Parts: sequence; structure tokens; C-alpha cells
Amino acid sequence: MGVTLRGICSLEEIGADAADAAGAGVVALAALARAGMPVPPAFVLTAEAMRDAFDEANITNKLRGLLAAADPSDRPGLRDVSNRARSLVGAVDAPSCFEQVRASFAQLGGLASVRDAALPDDGTLAAATVALGVATPDELIDAVRAAWAALFTSSALTYRASCGRALDDAACAVIVQRMPPREAWGVARTGAAPGGDAHRIAVEATRDDGGTPDLYECDAGATSVVDRVIVGEPALSDAEALAVAALAVRAERELGGPQEITWSGSDGAPCVLGTRIALAPDHVH
Repeated sequence: MGVTLRGICSLEEIGADAADAAGAGVVALAALARAGMPVPPAFVLTAEAMRDAFDEANITNKLRGLLAAADPSDRPGLRDVSNRARSLVGAVDAPSCFEQVRASFAQLGGLASVRDAALPDDGTLAAATVALGVATPDELIDAVRAAWAALFTSSALTYRASCGRALDDAACAVIVQRMPPREAWGVARTGAAPGGDAHRIAVEATRDDGGTPDLYECDAGATSVVDRVIVGEPALSDAEALAVAALAVRAERELGGPQEITWSGSDGAPCVLGTRIALAPDHVH
């Protein structure tokens, strides 16, 4: 499958050339799933799904007219335009699209997370989590609307204006992923351990939402933990930290460059929820 992907697709349908439809992060996650890595099932509302939903709800031209009349230099006016645009998107009624969403959610099974996914050359989104623990189709549809509405915040409109882009030149993909059981979660970076050694793997882990994560620095081969900073009760054993580090190493190998994976796990069996290109050590804070 490629850039012509429309509507709602399973993660397995996202091919290497689908970044314009699904975002680079989703393309990378799909590649890891195809490589046999532990990636929870997911489906994706492509950028075209958003555009089709707006057309079905008859708001495309309303948004275009509203945004065309906006003056990016008028901050109070832009905030008003942003509020009105997000109200339109937040009330989108697209039965055909949302019927597919409901069917895909039923097939997914269990609780889900919802994240938006930026398309190439769009700096207004950064694969932000919109909702966790989504349990019902109505909750999911509300989360999808929220992801779409995030394209029309004042900051997003200001960014587009600064790039010389039309304010309505906006679309994103949305990934809906089954939430696996989790005892611990965090991120892991290859080639980017905070503070220094680019040849180490940094594993961050927590068991408390909003808590300060523990840090485990592993050797480049994910064979030993060489340093650790623990906050209270350890989130992981060394063996569990190495299992996460091994996932990051494999992601780097599969995708051809340093990666920062988002992971979750229980019973010592971590899985990959997402990935992106890792920052160099001096850019990690």
C-alpha cells in the first residue's frame, strides 16, 4: 500500500511509502510490526479519512472560508477563529467514517489509546497522545475529533502562517492501538543516553503516571546494565531493563538509525507502542 491509502487501514496495510497518508511514525511502527516485533494491534485513520469526514459533515468549505478571513497578526482575532474552527471540528458528524471507526474498534478488542500523527513537513503535531483507556466507540469518536481539532489551535495556525502556508493546509493521521496490560512503561533510546555516552542505550521506566522515571543505562549490545538512577522502588529489574533495551536495539537495526521507542510491559514482556528518530545526546534534556 502507498500514498493513495484512503479511509481507515489496519497497521499491517501501512507500507513504506505511506508517510503522506499516515505519518512517518506510523510507517515506522508498521515496519516493526511486519518485522515480527511485539507491536499491539492498531488501525489508522489516514489523512484522507479526515478530509473525507469533513466533506461528509459539510464543514470543509466552512473551515476554508473561516480561516481565509483570519489575520495571523491579530492574536485576539486568531484565537476567536481558532475557537470557532475547533468547535466546527469538535461537532463533526460523519456517519460513514464513524461507522468504520466503530467496526474497526470492535475488531481491535479491549481498551485503546489514541494518538495523532504528524504528516511530513507539518511541525504542528508531534505524535501526541490524545486519550488512554478508551473503552467505548463514543469515547473513541470524541478522541478522534479532538485529534483533528488540535490542527486548529492558535499555535498551529500561527506556525502555518510563519511557514507561508494557508491556514487550512492541515491534515493528520490518527492511530488507535490496543492497550496491552502494563506494569511499567516509558521510553528507550539508542545512541542517546542522557548526559553522554552515545554508545549506550537509555531505558526510562515508571510505574506511576506522572512520576519521575527510573533511568537504566545499558551497553550497546543490551547485555548488561552499566548504570542506573532509581527513584524509590525500582520500576524494573535489570533483566527487564535489558529486555526493553533489546527492543530498542532491534528497532534501530530494522529502521536503519538511532531510535527512541515508547514501550509498555508486564511480566517481563515489553512491547513497542511507537518509535521515532532519537535525538543526539546533547539534545536530550
